[in-house]
Amino acid sequence: MVDFVGESLLRPRLSAVLVDRITGLIYNGELKPGDELPSEAELARRFSVSKSVVREALQRLAEMGVVDIRHGRPTTIREQGPEPLAQYFLFAVRTMSGGLREVVGLRRALETYTASLAAQFISDEELDELRGIVAVMDKNRTNSEVWIPANARFHLLLVRASRNTLVTNLFQALGVPIEESMRKLHSQRHVREPDETFRRHAAILEAMEKRDPRAAAEAMQKHFDATEPAILSVLAREEADKAGSAA
Repeated sequence: MVDFVGESLLRPRLSAVLVDRITGLIYNGELKPGDELPSEAELARRFSVSKSVVREALQRLAEMGVVDIRHGRPTTIREQGPEPLAQYFLFAVRTMSGGLREVVGLRRALETYTASLAAQFISDEELDELRGIVAVMDKNRTNSEVWIPANARFHLLLVRASRNTLVTNLFQALGVPIEESMRKLHSQRHVREPDETFRRHAAILEAMEKRDPRAAAEAMQKHFDATEPAILSVLAREEADKAGSAA
């Protein structure tokens, strides 16, 4: 366990200072995922602050996804993941106007970039998994209960295959908004052609099989370009619903 050097935290907002001190120990490698922190009483003693200040700091760290607080057990340092971002994106997308377009726009930027990386780094095992997902999508082109989860797995696999951990965490944090957007787009049957949608996914798979970064990025770009009519349809319906509610 790290030997916390006793020091007095005398500046304002002592809990924020304590947060900085603990995260600093993580940055420099003195604390690692799985390490246990001292008790609240011991932290309070070592830093010459009250236990309420320690509790406030630990709660802030928990909200940031830095520590895991479990009743009756030591607080531990967590592996960094997408949870804090996920809370933000879910709230932001559901409360903003035009959230669907925002989600799709962010996905377009992320996935066009990561598709080219995935074409370079995707493993044989991941390619086999991708083929299996596409086979499921092929058999369920109009079955939203199967297509949507399979579609989500398809895109997440490609992001992971980019070998960019930060982008992968960002994409995972968007998980619920992405699935909600997929359901909205999938429901626009009058502007969405299931066979063509499937062919776009098959084209992305083909680029991965050829390990062609340029073709992969172009195929992903075309895929997002083709969603525009469905996006406009959803937004028009949402605006109509708002107008009807206000009338």
